[in-house]
Amino acid sequence: MNMQKKVLQAGALVLGATLGLSALSGCGGDIPDNKDALVIMTEELNGLYNPFYATAGTDMDVVGQTQISMLSTDTDGEIACGEDEPTAVLDYEIKPGANDTTEYYFVIKNGIKFSDGVHPLTMNDILFNMYVYLDPAYTGSTTMYSTDIVGLQTYRQQQYLSDSEEGEDNLTIDANRMAQNRANELIQLFESTGQVAGSPGNYSATESDMEEAIKLHEPSAGYYEAIGVDPAEDNAIGLAQEQLLTDYHDTLTRFREELESDYRGAKDSYTEEPYKSAPVYYSNSQVATGFDEIVSFMFAEGYVELEYPQEEGQAPDKSQIKRANLNYNYNNVKTQADAISYVYRAVVQTAFNQVLRYWATGTQMRTDFAAKAKDIILHGRLEGDGLSYPNISGIESLGHTSDLEQVTVHGKTYEIAKDHNPDGTPTDTSKHDVLRVTINGVDPKAIWNFGFTIAPHYYYSDPDLKSAAAKEHNAKEGNTPWDLTVDIEANKFGVAWADFDFQTKILQGNTENGISKNKVPVGAGPYVATDRNNTKDLPTGEAFFENSIVYYRANENFRMGKPKIDKMQYMVTSTSNALSSLKSGQVHFVTPQFTKENSREINDLSGKGVASVSTWQLGYGYIGINASKVKQLELRKAIMSAMNTQLALEYYNSGTAVNISWPMSAVSWAYPRTNGAEYNGAYPTENMLADNGKDYMTWRGD
Repeated sequence: MNMQKKVLQAGALVLGATLGLSALSGCGGDIPDNKDALVIMTEELNGLYNPFYATAGTDMDVVGQTQISMLSTDTDGEIACGEDEPTAVLDYEIKPGANDTTEYYFVIKNGIKFSDGVHPLTMNDILFNMYVYLDPAYTGSTTMYSTDIVGLQTYRQQQYLSDSEEGEDNLTIDANRMAQNRANELIQLFESTGQVAGSPGNYSATESDMEEAIKLHEPSAGYYEAIGVDPAEDNAIGLAQEQLLTDYHDTLTRFREELESDYRGAKDSYTEEPYKSAPVYYSNSQVATGFDEIVSFMFAEGYVELEYPQEEGQAPDKSQIKRANLNYNYNNVKTQADAISYVYRAVVQTAFNQVLRYWATGTQMRTDFAAKAKDIILHGRLEGDGLSYPNISGIESLGHTSDLEQVTVHGKTYEIAKDHNPDGTPTDTSKHDVLRVTINGVDPKAIWNFGFTIAPHYYYSDPDLKSAAAKEHNAKEGNTPWDLTVDIEANKFGVAWADFDFQTKILQGNTENGISKNKVPVGAGPYVATDRNNTKDLPTGEAFFENSIVYYRANENFRMGKPKIDKMQYMVTSTSNALSSLKSGQVHFVTPQFTKENSREINDLSGKGVASVSTWQLGYGYIGINASKVKQLELRKAIMSAMNTQLALEYYNSGTAVNISWPMSAVSWAYPRTNGAEYNGAYPTENMLADNGKDYMTWRGD
């Protein structure tokens, strides 16, 4: 189902070309203490504001205001760059290369500075970002490594295997096996420690029980291998027990964070009928009418049982709720902290094994374990102190590593910068650095992987080794010292190759001043992280996002010019409260759900200083069936075929949502059009029946 999104705006606010916002809404009254700031609604934030590791869309929006990208897109969804675009690339062209390869040429602008006004954005930063994304230990969401760049597999594997997809697959298989062994050590220890006598499959082991069990535990050979400890070395068992205890505590920390995220997601999920007016019972007494956020969270976690009206001989009517029964101590769970702690204690004590098997926490822990395993495997196979393949041959800064003096892009000749200042800028500003990326074969989607944002090397790495993590690493006996400088000709890119500690302690760690790089983003974008007092220094993470508000100030050093709006804020606002927050003046722009009720309220606001705009959104909703619960494929097909998807549209105003037949937004350039043939599910607009101009797929109407 594809839906329209309602966009509200009021007054004659001029955003300027530098404020790139995907969804805008209405403007209300003044906000105390923030009368001169533009306040924009955002849904719940996870709080991971690192350009390399942010995963939630809302967190990415927060980061995006501080960043500049290699490339952008125009109003037609085509690649855009140039002097009049907020991009690092001045010009680019894709050309056929030798031996069935494709070459991408990117001419880099001069004169871009990061928001500190001191450090320039140069080829050093571009290659630093690429080598982070392409590192074997990188576990973020960016998938640049899926592009078949010449020499990439050789660089990622070194001596592990040859430059082949098979080698990468075998490395991943081995790393995943080791990661699972590492998780299994905790699972099996919990099950042996907590097994309830006479009740197979039931467990009870407190945190202190597990901590005591770890002290007495003799690790398996698989665990020793997974953490890179030789069981024959002195104090091997002590090292393994220490690591196992760390693994346990790390899992607990991440599980609590998952529950906190679950709470944020649940509290706004059950605000409509039939939950809105459901009678809520505890110990056979009605204690409330309707789900509040605590009941919503406890329901999502499985601690609330619903009863539905049912006529004799008929299926339950799940459009109504007869009563909601609370299967937890209602009197002791009155706050968010109470609710999270209740679920945390119950699950950790009785189902910690399930956390590692089925919860998102388990997936995240295995991802981290696999990244560490790759670190162990690859470094264990290196010969000597250096890399046999110190760079990716298909990624070249032509001014540093080639004899080319100039390059022609789209018919225009650019002089390549060959000489550079110590800060990485070309000594002759009439010349430009040029990046050439060579891939095997042809890949139409590869260009989108090269549109990454450029985070500053000086901030996200540690070239001077001033952070506590860098000092600790280099002081530890047996470690290969980090050199995190960038020297392109010497194959130094500011990244510690295949090093899990670098990814976690440097890239996501704290600066020498104690600022968390996961909490305070820095870049060359239109806005700079600040605090409620709009101070010039970088804030702490707690001050950047305080009391559900994210604070920005305009970047005076932005390449396209300082934004017209000097102060901007994101305020966490639930979709159910969007319009009330707008009317009260807490926020100026909101994106409410386009329900019938909201539509009527929006119409009432028309003429009161509030204007609205609706547009089809780049997204879609779907219904999925858990294959682990319904294992038969044909049965899943039957269930889906029996659904009347038209009923889902009744929640929205007529014409504001449509059924679609492909799992992608019909707004997307990639959505298959019908070439004029009859097609059920396309947008009810003429342009949706036109050919999308892509030759990879043709809808035949059969």
